[in-house]
Amino acid sequence: MTPTQAVFFASICLTVACGVKRPVAADNKFRELSRLTADTAESPTTDFPACGTKWPGALAPLNKKLLGSFTGVRPAFEFSISSSRYPLVVHAMNSTKLEYATRILAYADKSWEEIVEHLGFRAPRPDEIGGDLQRGDVDPRIDIYIRDDLMAGVGGYTGFSGFDDKTPETDAVGYLVIADLLTDVYIRGVVAHEFFHLSQMAYDWFEHPGFMEATAVWVTDHVFDDENFYSRYYAYYNKTPSQGIDHISLADPYQYGAGMWYQYFDEKFGQGNGSAIRKLWEGTVQTEMNNEPDFFDVMRSMVGGGDNLKNEFADFGASRLFVGSRAGSRADGHHLREAETWSERVIPTFIELGDFTEMRSRTWSAPSGMEPYSHAFLRGINIPEDAIMHIEFDVTSEKNIRVEEVKTASKERVVILTRLYEGEYDPELSSKGAVAVSGRVSFDANVSIATQSVHFTQHKISFDRVK
Repeated sequence: MTPTQAVFFASICLTVACGVKRPVAADNKFRELSRLTADTAESPTTDFPACGTKWPGALAPLNKKLLGSFTGVRPAFEFSISSSRYPLVVHAMNSTKLEYATRILAYADKSWEEIVEHLGFRAPRPDEIGGDLQRGDVDPRIDIYIRDDLMAGVGGYTGFSGFDDKTPETDAVGYLVIADLLTDVYIRGVVAHEFFHLSQMAYDWFEHPGFMEATAVWVTDHVFDDENFYSRYYAYYNKTPSQGIDHISLADPYQYGAGMWYQYFDEKFGQGNGSAIRKLWEGTVQTEMNNEPDFFDVMRSMVGGGDNLKNEFADFGASRLFVGSRAGSRADGHHLREAETWSERVIPTFIELGDFTEMRSRTWSAPSGMEPYSHAFLRGINIPEDAIMHIEFDVTSEKNIRVEEVKTASKERVVILTRLYEGEYDPELSSKGAVAVSGRVSFDANVSIATQSVHFTQHKISFDRVK
């Protein structure tokens, strides 16, 4: 795609039904992440809110000045209230929205206090490009608009105003749009989520959208720690565990739920105080529009290399398992913070191996294969303690797979498979194809586990025992 073609296509992508948003691209093509409609059968409510923000990928043909010209028409308003603490202002169509606007402003103040002052993330860039353009003046405060015409299921979005020309970085300026008539618990989560997008824009406007959405869900627990709004999204991540950490779904909020991995990462490398995620964002800052370094590069650096990152992601599999009522069954007591308070729906989907009292062997498969940096959970029940699980795989292509058996409930056996990646994974350039993984499981008693092996089509690796 030539620069001229890219600019033309971007101008088409900008205008959407719920307001003008930013262009989206990846691999030198534009892709628009459409509204994520929640699965009402799996959601706690039919108005489970999704983020309508559109993110750019690697826009190599464009430069900062050129892309900065793609700013949209902001929502109309007739009434505003301002924060006395921070440079924030909420706009509505009329003063009948005063009570609702006041709550939004209070939650925006709280988001600024926790995200910027306590966790130490960058403050949003001053909105000097925006302001009250309808009246011809420039206002550096961050604008938050209330809209009553967003698509069903969308709680809000973060809009693109342009770039901060005072820096050489790909940092951007934006504004927030929040849906009207959200219930109070949803207002809090949506405002914190969208506010963090403004902070992310102050670091790197070209970072991977999955990383942006996942960390914006993760942060809501640090802003409003008195309820588990964030964990509802984690359920979507664990519902399809064989999808990759950077997988983007247009059918459900999978990428939001991937915040579970960043919670693990922050608790392991930042004591759960947000410092590890802040270092991730600080490391992604760039001056070129090629998303280098990306968040995977920074994670590898923080943990001491690619092999260490693979080991950490493999260990993370147990943290995905020990949630809800299962959190208390982990012998060493180590599980994600608050995991024992999460809904049972956060428990991952299992590949069921069957009941030992009814069968001795069976075949199994990961239904959709396994993408890079994903897990699969195999479970058998009523298996005696002295039984040994033999697992044979038939893997059709690149195989970097780890195996771990985890002790859980009495007479239940769970094996966690981790699909990794040969070499250094790049979320924009590496193949995301799912590898077909299937095999046969049989159970025999009184066989030493140390003698067991995992057999691939062309590979043989040791069976990893659980600690």
